[in-house]
Amino acid sequence: MDRIIQKLVGVITRDEIPEEERACLLGVIEALKKEKKKSDFKHNRFTKDKSIAVNLLNATIEDMEKKKAIIEERNRQLEEHKQMIEHKNNVLEIQKNRIKEQHLRLEENLEKLSASYSELEQFTYIASHDLKSPLRTITNFGQLLSRRLGSELDKENKEFLDFMIKGAKQMNTVICDLLEFAHVGNKNNMVSEFEMEEILDTVKFNLAEPIKKNKTSIICEENPRLTGLKTSLIQLFQNLIGNAIKFRKEDTPPIITISFEKRGEDFYFEFSDNGVGMEEEYQEKAFKPFQRINNLDRPGSGMGLAICKKVVNQHRGEIWFESEKGKGTTFCFTLKPQSKKSVDIDTAPIVQAN
Repeated sequence: MDRIIQKLVGVITRDEIPEEERACLLGVIEALKKEKKKSDFKHNRFTKDKSIAVNLLNATIEDMEKKKAIIEERNRQLEEHKQMIEHKNNVLEIQKNRIKEQHLRLEENLEKLSASYSELEQFTYIASHDLKSPLRTITNFGQLLSRRLGSELDKENKEFLDFMIKGAKQMNTVICDLLEFAHVGNKNNMVSEFEMEEILDTVKFNLAEPIKKNKTSIICEENPRLTGLKTSLIQLFQNLIGNAIKFRKEDTPPIITISFEKRGEDFYFEFSDNGVGMEEEYQEKAFKPFQRINNLDRPGSGMGLAICKKVVNQHRGEIWFESEKGKGTTFCFTLKPQSKKSVDIDTAPIVQAN
């Protein structure tokens, strides 16, 4: 195009072309040049825009391909996750069915256990009654023989007779303690509301003779209002106070201090005495049935602290002791709040203090 315009300009500038025509042709040529510049500008702009558009399109295609790959990977992961969830659902369904079967078996076992417990309870009462009667007979006739033939028996036979009477009395004590242990958590024992002073009054009445005989002092400044199994708590307080009197120092009257405080939701009690004390290494053994830690010459079957632990467990608390040999013992226990109206042996009541 530029060469053509140059040739036209060369031809127009010859002398044989008139001036007016030359000027007109040159004007046309100038117009053509301007039009060509516009055309070239549009062409170049179109080419650049096309290049930009192509680049953007390529970038968009590349980005979409990447996103497609990501989506495909995500879909693959989702499919794996779906399969995993389906597998877990199948496993959970199997476990659910097993739990249902175990629940049914557990209900059956609980029913059997309840029936067995009732039978065992009946057997305990029947056996204890049947055992206590011949034991009383042995004790009574043994004492009768001792009175009638005491002067006629030699020392060895007298000791044999004393051993028989003592053994029968000890057996009777064990049976009574077992019955008391079995009574803890009796189904007829109802939750009620009362003051701690009522429990202490009952305990002091029950233990009036040993309290008076040993000049025992019971100090209790607190009188919280409680809600729980009154009969069971009387057993707890009576065994702890009775224990303090039983394991007193020979030359010192027993002093028992009872303190109470609230710790969060729990209620905390302490029973401190000035008795003979015991080693803390027996922390677990002391609360097991028929375990006698020290002073074996003193009366008892070793069931007192076992009954205490059963009552505290019944009230969903904990019990322990702090002691040093010869410096007394402090029994500590906690009881949790409870608002139930009644309980049975499987749903132990809780004590609540206001």
